[in-house]
Amino acid sequence: MIIRDRKDTRGGNNVTEKITREQILAMEPGRELDALVAEKVMGWTNKILPVTPFDSHSAPYWCVYGVKVNPVLNWSPSSNISASWEVVEHLRGVHGLKILISPQNHEGFYLHVRNEMGGNITGVYEFDFAPVGIAKIALLAVMDE
Repeated sequence: MIIRDRKDTRGGNNVTEKITREQILAMEPGRELDALVAEKVMGWTNKILPVTPFDSHSAPYWCVYGVKVNPVLNWSPSSNISASWEVVEHLRGVHGLKILISPQNHEGFYLHVRNEMGGNITGVYEFDFAPVGIAKIALLAVMDE
């Protein structure tokens, strides 16, 4: 199960909600999906930090242990194959999971995740676009950890 904290649009208070498998699969590519992948799969946090050590301007960055990893606005695994491949490599290296991608007659892709022993972690899902499929299947793979 994935737990997401967000601001309540009416009162500004933090709200904790559970995200289901169906909600993940229904998500559109974009910042919300990217943020969930960054936080729940990659283990990153969103921090506002100076752009450079000598700069008074700040910007949001994805961070690990307070160290900048990627600018929030430039990292989009749901729409960019380079960023989604970082997710594939992270799942393999940190979680011991492999995303298997099979093209489907030039119409899309089948994706599923296996563990190191070859056991299926997720079912097989069909996606039209590889990056969004990788983002969603990665979330499904870590939801029960």
